[in-house]
Amino acid sequence: MKREKAAGVFLLTVGDEILDGRIQNTNATWFGEQLRHAGIPVSESRSVADTVRAIQRALRDGAAHPIVIVTGGLGPTNDDRTLEGAAAAFRLPLSHNTASLAHIRSRYLARGLPLTEPRLKMALVPKGAKVIANQTGTAPGVHLRVKGTEFFFLPGPPSECRPMFEKAVLPLAGKRLRSRRLLRREFWRTFGRGEGEIFAKVSAVVESLEKRFPASVAFGVHITFPYIDLTFEVRDAPRGEHPSKREIDSAASSISDALGTLCFSRERESLADAVAAMLLRERLTVATAESCTGGLLGKLLTDRAGSSAYYLGGVVSYANSAKEKLLGITKNTLEGHGAVSEECVREMAQAIRRELGADLALAISGISGPGGGSETKPVGTAYMALALKDRTRVTHQVILKGLGNREQNRVLAAHWALDALRSELLRFPEAGIPVN
Repeated sequence: MKREKAAGVFLLTVGDEILDGRIQNTNATWFGEQLRHAGIPVSESRSVADTVRAIQRALRDGAAHPIVIVTGGLGPTNDDRTLEGAAAAFRLPLSHNTASLAHIRSRYLARGLPLTEPRLKMALVPKGAKVIANQTGTAPGVHLRVKGTEFFFLPGPPSECRPMFEKAVLPLAGKRLRSRRLLRREFWRTFGRGEGEIFAKVSAVVESLEKRFPASVAFGVHITFPYIDLTFEVRDAPRGEHPSKREIDSAASSISDALGTLCFSRERESLADAVAAMLLRERLTVATAESCTGGLLGKLLTDRAGSSAYYLGGVVSYANSAKEKLLGITKNTLEGHGAVSEECVREMAQAIRRELGADLALAISGISGPGGGSETKPVGTAYMALALKDRTRVTHQVILKGLGNREQNRVLAAHWALDALRSELLRFPEAGIPVN
C-alpha cells in the first residue's frame, strides 16, 4: 500500500553541536519563519547526530514528506557525513561532481591551501543529484529527487545556506505545496508584562475572530526575551472564509488600544532602537551610570550606528570605591543606605548627567545574584533613576519577583531603564516610573 505523503516540509538539522547545546538551531527557526511567510506549512523539524545511521534513519522518515530540507554535515571534516547518510538511505553511489570539483579547487587555490582528500570529499554527491551553487562558501548544496520527495542538502553556516534556500528551495517549495496567500500581517512588540497578562488584554478580540474564521486567522503570543511579541495573520481560505478588511482593521485597532503603552513598536526592532530614534528626533542626549548591569545599558544604546549623536558616555561603577571616585557618591550615602538604594541611584544619575552635560541620565544599581541578597533586599532587587535638568525620578522593584537568574536580572534591569526613558520622551511617565 502506497503511503500518503505529509502535507508540509520536513526540516532536518545534522550536528552533535545542535543536540548538546553548543550552538542554537537558528537555521530551523529561520527556515520555518520564511516558509510560514510564504504560506508553506512545516510538518516536522528534527535534529540528529553526526552519524550515518542517524542521518539515514531520519532521511527515510523524511521521505513521507513532499519536501525535505537538510542543513549541516557537508564540510570537509570527519564528522561531516550527511551525504554518506543519503547514499546509504537511498542506496545511491557517491561520485565527484565536475562543477563542484572546479569550485572547490578555485576556492582553496585562491587561499593558497592544498586540495586534500577531506576537502575533495565535498564534491561527492549521490548519483542523479543536481548541485546547488554556493556563492558565499565552499561546500555545494545538493538537490535530490527520490520517489516524489524533493531532498535539499544545504551547508550549515547561515551565510551560505540561506541564500541557497531563497534561490533554489523556496521557489520549488511554493510550486509543490499550495501556498496560502497572506492577506494581512500585524505585529506588536511589548515590554514590561508577562505573556499571560499580555494575552489576557487581547484575548476577547482574538478568540472571537479565530472562532469565526478558523481556517484563515492565526494569532500568536511569543516570548522573544526580553520582549513579548504578538502576531496577527490573515490568509486566504477556501470559499473566501476570511474576515473583511473592515473587520481586520477593527481587530488590529482593538488590539493596539488594549496593549496601550506596553507596545513600543509595530516592527521587530529593539527597545534601544526605538529609544534611539526618539532621542534623535528630539535632539536629546543621554548618559549612563551602571552598577549591577556592568555596562549592558551603555552597550544597548551604542549597538546602533551613529549612537554618538545621542549617547555621550557612561560609567560602570561596580565597586563602592568606584562610585565614590568616579561619581562622587558620598560615604554617608553608601554607608547609611547602601549601594542598592534610592539615595545611591539618585546621586549616580545626577552626577553623570552633570559631569557629561547630558540632557538625561540613567542610573542602575541592584543585586543580580545568585548571591548577595538579603531579607530586605532579595536577589533581583534593582533601583533605577532617571535624571533631568529640573527633576529626578527614582523607582525600584524586585525583578521577576526574585525568581530570575543573573542574566535575566541584568537584561531586564537594563531594558527597564530604557523603558523609563521611553516613557519620559513620550510624555506618559505614569506608565513608566513614578515622580519623586
